[in-house]
Parts: sequence; structure tokens; C-alpha cells
Amino acid sequence: MPKCTERGKDIPGKGLCLKCKNKQKEAQIKQKMDAGEAQRQDEMREMAEKVKRRQDREKEKQKEILKIKTIWNGQINVIVTQVRQLRSQNQGVVGINAGKNQCGDTQGGTDCPLELVVPQNQYGITKADVLQHISGFESSDSGLTKIRRQDGSGDIFIHLG
Repeated sequence: MPKCTERGKDIPGKGLCLKCKNKQKEAQIKQKMDAGEAQRQDEMREMAEKVKRRQDREKEKQKEILKIKTIWNGQINVIVTQVRQLRSQNQGVVGINAGKNQCGDTQGGTDCPLELVVPQNQYGITKADVLQHISGFESSDSGLTKIRRQDGSGDIFIHLG
């Protein structure tokens, strides 16, 4: 049985005085609050860890997107180089672009679009995720998407499948 600190002794049958009862209740409330605070801190720590894991995953996803972008830009640049060579070798021919031309063909035309494939990945990366990072990306009047690259002798259009 707790001893009443106000009276200095227990009075049989009386128990604690009102002041000591209030102190005891306050101590119990404080103990519950401390336990609740500890639980909230654990929950906050767990939430922070989840956020950190998501952020790390997003960083890794962005790195993977940049790798794919680099590969795709390489494929696009091959066609750009081919079109530039056709234009320089056939300066009198008008309208040379990616695709079928009277002086030579390349991939990337309306009837032979460049197929850019997203490699299998663990991040759920889609074609749209990567294309938004490709310079010159735009829609096309042919219903396909295309890449427009600037060139001194006119823009180069590469249609994508």
C-alpha cells in the first residue's frame, strides 16, 4: 500500500489523501504519455525509413532511365548521321529525311519507324518515362511520335514505332 507523503504516514481505512491521489494519477498519465510518445517516435522512424527507401528506389529508377536514354540517343544519332551523309552526298536532291528517299533509305521514316524498346527492368519504366528526356521529342501528323533534330540543311525527323 502506498504511503501518503502529505501526512507522513498511512491512516488505516483512509488510504491516500487527495493530493497524493492526484500525484499518483499524474504519474500514471505521464507514464502513458511517455509510452505513447515512444510509440509515435517508432512510427515516425518507420515512416522515415519507408520514405528513404522510396527515394532511393526513385533515384535508381532515374539512373536506369538515363541509361536507356543514352542507348536510344545512340540509335537516333545513327539515323541522324545517315541522313546528314545522304544530304551531303546528294545536295541537289530536295526532301531527304529519315525513311525512304530517292537517293537512299534509312530507318525512322513514317513507313519504317525506329522501334525503341524499353529493356526489362525492376522499376516499371515505360517508353513515356524515357521519351520525355529525349531532346526533340514531339507528336507527329502521321499519328506516330517523332524526334526532331536540328540540322543546317533542315530539320531531321525520325518517326518512332
